[in-house]
Amino acid sequence: VRRTDECLVTGGGVRLAPPLGQGDRARAASPARAPISAVRLASHDFKQPLAILRGYADMLTNNEVPADQMPLVARRLAMQSETLMRVADQVLLMSRLPLELAFTVRVSLVDVAQSSVQRIRARMAAAGMQLRVQFDAHGEVWGDVALLEAALDEMLHNVFKHARTATVVQLRLRESTRDRVQLIVKDDGPGISADRLAELFGPLPSEDEQPARGQGLGVYLLRRVAAAHGGRAWANSLEGKGTTFYLELPTASPDGDSVRASVGSQASA
Repeated sequence: VRRTDECLVTGGGVRLAPPLGQGDRARAASPARAPISAVRLASHDFKQPLAILRGYADMLTNNEVPADQMPLVARRLAMQSETLMRVADQVLLMSRLPLELAFTVRVSLVDVAQSSVQRIRARMAAAGMQLRVQFDAHGEVWGDVALLEAALDEMLHNVFKHARTATVVQLRLRESTRDRVQLIVKDDGPGISADRLAELFGPLPSEDEQPARGQGLGVYLLRRVAAAHGGRAWANSLEGKGTTFYLELPTASPDGDSVRASVGSQASA
């Protein structure tokens, strides 16, 4: 997500943004960088789409693409370009962490979910997937809207990575306990092996550590965002039965003080 004076630019398009407040200006003026571990993960995530783009560029240069295949090639080029934009946006978002208490606001998770659904529904429909949405709670949390949207976007985009044959994807918001809520993304795809889940959700590296083999930037961002908001993220899967991703967060108390303080202490830990 990149902010200009008038809008937010994301991999999914352009959205009008509210004017920068004093807190935003202070954040923009202060030095920020993505953790080294995130940059290392991004370098791996860049390699495959760049290789595909280079391959198609060579084929086009040498007139090796038949005319009837040009629309297919154009779609594949657009898809790989979108992947690169997402990775770049994720690296930029990592510079917003650790979450600073002064920049948190009360966030409606219903609004976060609706925004993510609007961005992903057309792509899922084109892939033959039905997206079902269910709100069993009106969860509000203290946090960063852009980071929370990016975390849910990653949960939904994971369907294209791990469940391309899925036909139904369910997005649900529910209360897990009296003071915690969950965003859940469930698919009916082929599932993820236990070994692959262990790779994706292995111990998080520190900011300057080398990431473990198999960890991707998207899940890394999801888990970092969850931790920064005093929550957690995980997944369950049965091979042949589908996969379920969870993002659990503490709700904003009526006065906000207790949970906001918890988020602040979690972020500074």
